Amino acid sequence: MTVSVALCTYNGANYLELQLESILNQTVVPDEVVVSDDGSDDGTLELVRDYAQQYPETIRVLDEEKNLGVTKNFEHAIEACEGELIALADQDDYWHEEKLERQIEAYEQTDAELICHDSYLVSNNNVMTNHADATLWSSIRGRHNPLTATDPKRAVSELLERNFVQGATILVSSKLVDQALPIPDCANHDYYLAILAALTNGIYDMDARLLNYRQHSDQDIGVSRSPLQKLTKEISIEAEEYGRRACFWKEVLSLVQSLESDIMTVDREWLVERLSQRHSYSESRQTIRNRSTPMMERISTFGQNVMMRRYVQFGHPAMILTDLFMLLFIGTPIDSHLHS
Repeated sequence: MTVSVALCTYNGANYLELQLESILNQTVVPDEVVVSDDGSDDGTLELVRDYAQQYPETIRVLDEEKNLGVTKNFEHAIEACEGELIALADQDDYWHEEKLERQIEAYEQTDAELICHDSYLVSNNNVMTNHADATLWSSIRGRHNPLTATDPKRAVSELLERNFVQGATILVSSKLVDQALPIPDCANHDYYLAILAALTNGIYDMDARLLNYRQHSDQDIGVSRSPLQKLTKEISIEAEEYGRRACFWKEVLSLVQSLESDIMTVDREWLVERLSQRHSYSESRQTIRNRSTPMMERISTFGQNVMMRRYVQFGHPAMILTDLFMLLFIGTPIDSHLHS
C-alpha cells in the first residue's frame, strides 16, 4: 500500500528541518513527500529544495507564486499526492517515528477511511508543556473521548459542536479524498474531511499520542488560556468569521444532500435538521456581531438563541456572556455616511 505525505509550508524555516527529519525517519518511510509552499519569503522554500536534492526519489516540491491560504494550499498538496493513503503534515510539528506505521496498521484493521490520533502539546522549543492538559484531547473543553468516533451518530454530534480531529494527525484514503475535492473555499480542510469521513466510512480515533504539537499563541486549539483570555478571544471574533462558518455549514448541508443514502452512516433526515440548526446558529451569531445590523434585530436574534438553547447545543453557555457584552458595550458604529 503506497503512502504519500502532504506537507504544507509558509514561512516555517525555524522548525521545518526537524519536521522533515521526523517524516523521513519513520519506521515505515513514505513513498513520497509532496511539499506545497504558499509563497514563503524566509528561506523555507530554499530549505525544502535542498532536501529535495538530497531525496529526489521521495520529495516533490510545489511552488506557488501566489498565496493560496491554508485550506487551498493543502488541497493543492493533496491533489498532487499519488499514494493510496495520504498523511497530512504541518511544518512545525514533530512526528514520532512509529506514527505512520501505527496509522497504516489501524487503517488495515478497520473499515474507517480516516485515521487520527492525539498529540502531545510542546513549547516552541519542542519541550513538553508542564500544565495539566499536556495532550491535545485533554485540552479540549469537555475532553474528547476517542470512543466517541466508534458511534457514527455520537461522532457527528460532536463534530457539529467542535472539530476534535487535528489536521496534522490525519491519515486519509485517496478514495475519501476523491469524494471531498474540491474543498469549499469557506471550509477548513481538516474539518471538512472529518465530517465527510464520519458521514460515510467512519473515523477511527487512535488513543495514542504520535506527534508533538508545537504551541503558538495564535492557535485556536491546544493553547492553555485562562477563562478571561478565552472570553477575550471569543469577543474578538468578527461578524465576517461567523459568516464564513455559516457558509461552511451550508456547504456541509449541500454535501449531505448529494450523498447516496446507502453510504451514509447516520439518518439523513436527522442530520439535515441538525445541520440546518447549526447553520442557523452561525448565521445568528453573524447577525449579533454585525454592528451595521439594527440593534433591535441583534437583540431579538440573541434572545432566540438563548430561548432555543443554541449556545448549549453548538457552543458553550459562556458565549451568552460574550454576545451580551457585544450588544451592551460595543453597540453600533456611527454611520459613515454622516461624515461623507
